[in-house]
Amino acid sequence: MAETTTRRRRSTSGNAATGIYELTGGWATSTPYNLLSSDVELAVEHLPDGLAVTAPVGWRVHVPTHSGVRYVHVPEGWSSIEPLATQCVIVENGETFVNLTYREPDYVPGHLEISSERSRVHLRWQFGGSQVPCFHCLSFSSWDDLINEHRAWLTSVAKVKPLEKVAPPWLVDCPLLIYVDIETVANDGLLHSFDDVTALAEKLGEIGAPKDSLVYLTTWSDGGQRRYPTYEPSQKAGGLDPLRRAADALHERGFRLMLHSNVWGCSPIHPDYTRMIAYRVHNRAGHPLSWREFHANNYVSEHVYVRPDCRAFRETFWGSLGPLAEQLSLDGLYLDQAGLLVDDPLADILASTRSLISAIRADQPNLALGGQVLTSRLCDEISLWQLWGTPWSGHGWGQPFRRRSRICADLFRGLTRFCAHMYVPAAVPGRYLWQHEGFSDDLGTVGCFLAAQEDNSYHDAMRCLRLNFRDFGIDPLSAEVIEQARRWAERTPRTVAATPKPVAEPAEATGADE
Repeated sequence: MAETTTRRRRSTSGNAATGIYELTGGWATSTPYNLLSSDVELAVEHLPDGLAVTAPVGWRVHVPTHSGVRYVHVPEGWSSIEPLATQCVIVENGETFVNLTYREPDYVPGHLEISSERSRVHLRWQFGGSQVPCFHCLSFSSWDDLINEHRAWLTSVAKVKPLEKVAPPWLVDCPLLIYVDIETVANDGLLHSFDDVTALAEKLGEIGAPKDSLVYLTTWSDGGQRRYPTYEPSQKAGGLDPLRRAADALHERGFRLMLHSNVWGCSPIHPDYTRMIAYRVHNRAGHPLSWREFHANNYVSEHVYVRPDCRAFRETFWGSLGPLAEQLSLDGLYLDQAGLLVDDPLADILASTRSLISAIRADQPNLALGGQVLTSRLCDEISLWQLWGTPWSGHGWGQPFRRRSRICADLFRGLTRFCAHMYVPAAVPGRYLWQHEGFSDDLGTVGCFLAAQEDNSYHDAMRCLRLNFRDFGIDPLSAEVIEQARRWAERTPRTVAATPKPVAEPAEATGADE
């Protein structure tokens, strides 16, 4: 391998990097080559669509996706492609911490492939078209210095704002998130009715659950997913009037309500399916994207991803949810898959997603938004993010090991709130326990619940639990989590009433999509 020249400069700030190595001119340089300086030793290769870096044997890799799963000694032949929460990947040998970062242009939807290569960790960044950015290797002598420097960039250049600037005060102080499933996803049964939610509100009040606890109805319209993007209160669960009574019961006791939605899903049984499919989302190779759901009697439905700024999608999505949010005095709306900023060569998915959010903000400026797949590019709009990388998340599977890292918690502390993934297990038999497969075999129902609570605490997420309230009420283990949340709320200073609330901005122009 030929060694290339790098530029190095010393910084004088308090959180200074001990060395900054700019991989400049790489696409005109013969590659691969070695980057050798002090304790830094990396093999670098510039590719037509990105960059590949190979770390020495024994170095550890920290990736901010998946709640910061710590990749240690990746087994030979294993690989995984991860969307990145921010332009930051850390490699360290215990004494030297290197931030492999790209900080221009403003939006590059990079993905990172992690694999093993001759007992070394191999990282490959993939970008679309001509958007390959300039990379820097920032070397630090401590974890804290690296985190502080990157946080400073997030807040000053990437414009990620403090949480109290973008979230309503109640979410800043929210002590507890309770997941309640309504219909089964397969549309073959009812888990809780809206009257059950009313009874839950009464019980939470009786046991002294803390104010501003958030109840999250994870499914609520025809199985939750089969009629995307139209949202209607489940008729199986009772319809609009019982849902309104449940919302009133929660609000009367000082609790909050959040509904579940999907930021770009369209069901094949939707009457406007053919109108929306022309605006479906593609991957970076130009292939249309979809996901499949398997139902009883071998029925398979293929949902398509539709651009969130498609007029037909937006009018149907918010046209059905907006009036409901008003009637229920809705506190929160979860936007499933919001952070999956696909590198679509035919559309700017970041701008498309922000356009939909702007329309929601213009109508409901105080509505707290939650999202899946953390990304710094939406943290100014979405304040509540689910953890990825724990065994309870859909992207926890396929990992050959289970490690923890503080990277997401440290990078985004005070910039967002974290909660458990919607697959968090209940302490008693519940809807998602079967998803845990080997984990439930090894740990059992209670073991899965306790491990999930430990994961949540480790990653600085708010306290979260899933209730099987219809069958078991508030079981003793869940009651203990509620008590922990109550004690936390009592000793945590409340956000002052003068905290400015989010201000609605004019909806962004969407272009002539129809």
